[in-house]
Amino acid sequence: MLTLDKAKLFLRIDTDEEDALIQSLINSAVEYIDTATGMTRDAQETEPLAETLQSYLVMEWYNRDYDGQIDKVIESLTKTLKAKVMTNGTQTQDGTKDL
Repeated sequence: MLTLDKAKLFLRIDTDEEDALIQSLINSAVEYIDTATGMTRDAQETEPLAETLQSYLVMEWYNRDYDGQIDKVIESLTKTLKAKVMTNGTQTQDGTKDL
């Protein structure tokens, strides 16, 4: 799961001035992944691809001046996570499967 500190490293931000904004973008990324792929928040906690997708979503939403280059990365990661959920289901932290 993407943390505020990891997101700030990814975004190359040293100050705390925009922590609230960045945290809200992280929360939105988690919800986006849940909606787009069916991967629950619990399952995202331990899924490295989910953290990567969260990072790219936060980067795109934070840096509005990107020219869409990372859209393909986001699309690919989203499709991969969705396929993983459809194939395997997702596991919650207590070890049970969510389908």
